[in-house]
Amino acid sequence: MTKVEICESGSTIANCLNPIDITTGNGATADIASVEAGVTAATVADFGKATLGKTYTYIQTTMSRAMTITGTAGNCKTKAGINGSLGGSAGGAAVGHTGTAGSAILYVPHFTQDTANYSMMEGSNADGSSLATLATVRTTDTHFRSRQILTSPYTPVAGSSPTVFVAFDTSVAVNEVDDASCTDAGLQAAPPTVTLTVQGQ
Repeated sequence: MTKVEICESGSTIANCLNPIDITTGNGATADIASVEAGVTAATVADFGKATLGKTYTYIQTTMSRAMTITGTAGNCKTKAGINGSLGGSAGGAAVGHTGTAGSAILYVPHFTQDTANYSMMEGSNADGSSLATLATVRTTDTHFRSRQILTSPYTPVAGSSPTVFVAFDTSVAVNEVDDASCTDAGLQAAPPTVTLTVQGQ
């Protein structure tokens, strides 16, 4: 995760209004699938950067399309060292196999505009710039920017030190888009579902 922003009241799943960058340093890399519940995987944001008195309702994150995964989709498994690509066919999918799952780099796929299913995201650079059209990821995009509603609105007040919990659901980390027999490229990374809860405000 290379950038974290929070969005003012009035934002929607398709638009982050007056975003405030709360990223710590240059972001962080974390093995989110192996971390036990309640254990810190990485520190990526500082809510102390939020503007006092403003109410925030969405979070906007920028993440790499490349994800190192050992996983299975149906009968097809990731094959060690057999990676996908930014701009290859089938959305940049990788070839899998039916043997033992190994570590591979899979990519969140590139796709043409699909506002019915992906109005929460668009392709970008690492800093969330050079944006693709809403609900589009281009073959040249190294990252993607996405928005998620907060579980409840957040309004920072002076002297408050909220505890922020970010939960990642990686239960569907791999998509298989071609055929379960793994005869050609079909494995893609599925972005984790993010839930953010602010307590103690």
